[in-house]
Amino acid sequence: MDRGIRASIAGIESAKKALKLKGWTQEYLAGASQCSRQTLNRFLKGIAIEPRIFQAICTELELRWNNIAELEEGSEPVKQTLDIDALVQKVRKQISEDIQKRCGTMRVLDMEQPITIDSIYTTVNILEKVSSYQRISVENLLDGCDLTNFDRLSLGRVRQERIPGVEAVQRHDKLLILGKPGAGKTTFLKWLTLQCKEGELFPDRVPMFVTLKEFAEASGQPTLLEFVGRQFEECGIETALDMVKHLLRSGRGFVFLDGLDEVRVEDSDRVLNTIRRTSELFERNQFVMTCRIAAKEYTFTAFTEVEVADFNEEQIADFTNKWFLPNDPTKAEEFPKELEKHPACGS
Repeated sequence: MDRGIRASIAGIESAKKALKLKGWTQEYLAGASQCSRQTLNRFLKGIAIEPRIFQAICTELELRWNNIAELEEGSEPVKQTLDIDALVQKVRKQISEDIQKRCGTMRVLDMEQPITIDSIYTTVNILEKVSSYQRISVENLLDGCDLTNFDRLSLGRVRQERIPGVEAVQRHDKLLILGKPGAGKTTFLKWLTLQCKEGELFPDRVPMFVTLKEFAEASGQPTLLEFVGRQFEECGIETALDMVKHLLRSGRGFVFLDGLDEVRVEDSDRVLNTIRRTSELFERNQFVMTCRIAAKEYTFTAFTEVEVADFNEEQIADFTNKWFLPNDPTKAEEFPKELEKHPACGS
């Protein structure tokens, strides 16, 4: 008999009870677990099935696979491969160098050489209410304004609560970050990916960074999972696509999608559809996507939309020091003073 895992009698009863409590049909569970109805029927009859599928079914039912399983004779090695925590850490280590290469640097403006993210990154704040959606009262517009200087009412910069970008990511498992050109969306997304890679944020998840323009124009028009699978394969991961699916089924992926606005019009529908399908099918994973606010013409119902806030004075000073100080200390000192003379330019 092929190596595999079958459910014990008590395990089958637990699975059926969990299925009933969720109100799901067997067809829905099979789809969520990405297996056939025949495979699910084998599971519910206590017949051995592929370990990866067995765990996917248990994960969807929110059951511990080792409490449900009755391992087939000689299948002890399978038990080790299903240690998802160890697997996550193994994959994180395998892709670490690739993530560092793709997210550790970026080219800014007319700089001849790329610079490291750490050398330029400035803390990002988020507006949880997207400014283009707001309806502002006259009282809010005038609040805090100097009526003797009507030209500086700053109608487009009404005060609203800001929260740290990291807090927004921790608060929402599916986030669409909107922002003006140059607002720092890509820098923030790459920084988040690096923090995840280093274990500073979400150490129990595997970072999957996708530049959407590259994905859209990839040869063969791969699905999002296939595209990430190609990245994993380049890192030496065997059965890479299966590994991507396994991690996402287990809710252990952190998917970073950068630059939705950079996707060509002819690729737009296909890219939008695959993002929707993937985020819905693997809903227990974390998704963060960026897009220019002016280019946003569609709705992702599962995603919470937020906006990158303009820099405050402290952030401007931090960015200025990082930008100018290494090569031109004089400009680093003079630039904030010039902004003080022209406050509208720093907003």
